[in-house]
Amino acid sequence: MDKIMHEYEQIANMVLDKNEGIFIIVSTSFLNDIKHYYFICSNKDKTRVKHVFIRKGEGIENIRKNKNLKVLKMLPNSRRLSSLINYCFNYEFDTEEKNEFDKKSPKFYCYIPNNNKFYTFSEKCEISEQNGFYDLINYLFIYSKVENNYFYRKEIENENLFQLTVMLDDEITYNMERPNKKNRFSIEKKINYELVKKRYYEACDDLCSMMNNYELIMTTTISDYVYIIGNTIDRIKPEVLNWNLIKNNKKDRFENVINLISNKEFIYNSNISLEEKEEIIEKLEIDHQIELIMKLMKNEEILELSKKTNNWNVKLNIMKYIHTDK
Repeated sequence: MDKIMHEYEQIANMVLDKNEGIFIIVSTSFLNDIKHYYFICSNKDKTRVKHVFIRKGEGIENIRKNKNLKVLKMLPNSRRLSSLINYCFNYEFDTEEKNEFDKKSPKFYCYIPNNNKFYTFSEKCEISEQNGFYDLINYLFIYSKVENNYFYRKEIENENLFQLTVMLDDEITYNMERPNKKNRFSIEKKINYELVKKRYYEACDDLCSMMNNYELIMTTTISDYVYIIGNTIDRIKPEVLNWNLIKNNKKDRFENVINLISNKEFIYNSNISLEEKEEIIEKLEIDHQIELIMKLMKNEEILELSKKTNNWNVKLNIMKYIHTDK
């Protein structure tokens, strides 16, 4: 581990710009006589991936930016990459699992400077919860034109919708970016996208048609292609509320308002554009539903409800419905 960390430090000093911060470093052992290093960095609020590759017999001291370094040309604000970064940040090995895993011959590594976590992985994933790390290395391989036939995620029986979504999205990404496609010019990329879209329309349509609102929103935040081809935002519908209970029960009024406001906060904190956030909130009719419920409340209830949260934005949002009693 110390040797690898020393390599990371040496390479970082050579290839990182002055103001770049490192999210994650992923590297491999020699694959067909080449070692790969990926520095996932933050640069002026933008995520960049720097791919360094060293052939057997070459020393780190001989790294040249034009020869051994490429900045990967990924999608702007890649949602799939962001979701994989979040996965790595939030993953926790338990002690028993880690000790057992360290006995395996490592083939690739993942280092997270923020919490000083260093993970090692073998060729095949043995614990399904670790599939995200294998997804990450293969995702990086796609964009660096390395055939992704070295590392294999663990197959899961009865995959849930999110697992199916990310697997399908990665497959589409591979077909968009695979090495035997030219795709050097924007027009070639557009032609290729239309062909891929046509090929995967039915799969995306079938998958998204099974999703509820939460799953549609999550698919919008974690996929690069499925959410576009599957038209996830267009599928979102207002939640059906039980108005009989709401009209006759203060507790139900409170719970529904809090849930609606929480849903709005969740959407605003998601990894999508502001325009998409506004469109989703409008399709869910969140503001309209909140307003309808608040009109059923007296001022005393509104004040009582406002005291149930410590979030000042939420509190102010509730208090604006205070009205003049007739």
